[in-house]
Amino acid sequence: MNDLSPYRKYLDRINYFCLMAVVITLPYALYLPLNSFCVILFLSSWLLTGRISFSNKLMFLYASLFFIYFLGWLLSNNKSEGAFEIQKKLSLLIFPIVLAIIPALSQKQIRTLLVSFLLSCSIITLGCVAYALFQYFSNHNAAHFSNQSLSGIIGMHANYLAMYIAFSIFILAFFNKELLLLLGNSLAGKIGLIAWIFYLLLFLFLLSARIEILAFCTISILTILVRSYRKGKIINAIGLIMLLLTICSCFIYFNKENRERFKEAINYKSQYGIEKQWGGRAERILIWDCCLDIIKANPLAGVGIGNSQNELQKCYQSKNYGPLLYWPNAQYNAHNQYFQTAIDLGMIGLLVLLINFIVSFYIAIKHRNLLFISFIFIFAFSCFTESMLERQNGIIFYSLFNSLFVFHFKEKEENTLPSP
Repeated sequence: MNDLSPYRKYLDRINYFCLMAVVITLPYALYLPLNSFCVILFLSSWLLTGRISFSNKLMFLYASLFFIYFLGWLLSNNKSEGAFEIQKKLSLLIFPIVLAIIPALSQKQIRTLLVSFLLSCSIITLGCVAYALFQYFSNHNAAHFSNQSLSGIIGMHANYLAMYIAFSIFILAFFNKELLLLLGNSLAGKIGLIAWIFYLLLFLFLLSARIEILAFCTISILTILVRSYRKGKIINAIGLIMLLLTICSCFIYFNKENRERFKEAINYKSQYGIEKQWGGRAERILIWDCCLDIIKANPLAGVGIGNSQNELQKCYQSKNYGPLLYWPNAQYNAHNQYFQTAIDLGMIGLLVLLINFIVSFYIAIKHRNLLFISFIFIFAFSCFTESMLERQNGIIFYSLFNSLFVFHFKEKEENTLPSP
C-alpha cells in the first residue's frame, strides 16, 4: 500500500483521535473501563494502518520495562495475581511501541493533546469542588474540601490527581500565549488566565498531597531561576519566587488539613511519632522497613510479580505493625515505586526503571524541553512516596506522556531553556 494513500492517511487521523480520547478520559478514574476501551481503540486503529517499523531503537528501551515485568511474572509462583498485574502494565508496552512508529505528530497536534488533558483535568476538578460544596451546604461538612475526600468522588487517589494537576499547571503556563488567544487577547483574557492558574494551584493544595506540592514548588523555583539567570533578570526571579512561596505558605497555613499533614511530615515537636498519632510519614517508615527486609532477602530477582503484597503482609504481621494491620481489609503496598519495583523484580528491575527515568531526563535536558523536564521530575519525585506504576492512573499517565515527549514533542524556543 502506498504510504501516502488516502486510506492510510484516514486511518492515521482515526488513530490520532483515539489517542486524544485516551488523553481526555484519563482523569476520569471513576470510568476507568472507558479509558481502557480508548487504549484498545488506539492500539486497534494503529494495527489497521499496517505501520510496522523498528528503526527507532529507543522504543526497545522503554518497552523493556514491560518485558522485565513479564519475565517477573513467568518466574512468579502466583500466576493468577501476576496476570492481573501484567494486564495493567500493558500500557508500558503499547505507548512506547505505537508512538515510536506512527508518523510524527505536528506541534499543533501535540499542543492540542496537552491542552485537552489540561481542560479535562480542569473540568474534573470542578466536579470535585461542586460535590464538596453540595456536602458543605447540605450537611455543613467541610471535610470534602481536603485530600482523599476531595478526590474520592471521582474514584482517584489524591496523590495521583495532584500529579495530574501539577502537570496541568505547567501545561497552562507553557502554552499561555496560545490559550490567551483562545480566551481573547485582552485584559479580561489575561485576568482569566491568571485566575485559571490560581484556581488549579489552590486545588493542588486542597488535595494536600505533600510530595506533589514539594515537586511542583521545586521545579517551579528552578525554572524561574534558570530562565531569569539566562536573561539577566535575577531581581524579577526573586520577586516571582517570593510571590510563589508566599502563596504556597498561605495555602498551607490557612488550611487545617495541609497544616497538620506538613507538621506530621517533619514530626513537628516530636508530636507525630507512630506511638502517638498515625500519619502517612510514620506509616511509611514501617512499610519501608519491611520493604528493605524483603529486598535484602531477594536482592537479584525479587519475589516475582503477584507475590509482593503477600510478602509485605507477612512482614507487617511478623513485626506486629499495628497501624498497618488495624483495618482488616486494608493492604498497604510499598508506597514507593523504587522499593516496589525492587521487591517485584529485584535490582535488575530497579535498574531498568532508573535507566528509563534517567534517559528521559537526559533527552529533556538535551532538548532544553522545560515541559518534559517538569513532567519527568514530577512523576519520578512522586514515586518516592507512592507506587505510581501499581495503578492504571499512573501507568498510562507515565507511558503515554513520556512516549509523546520522547518520540514527538519539539518545543518552540520560548518554552525551552536558553542555550548556554
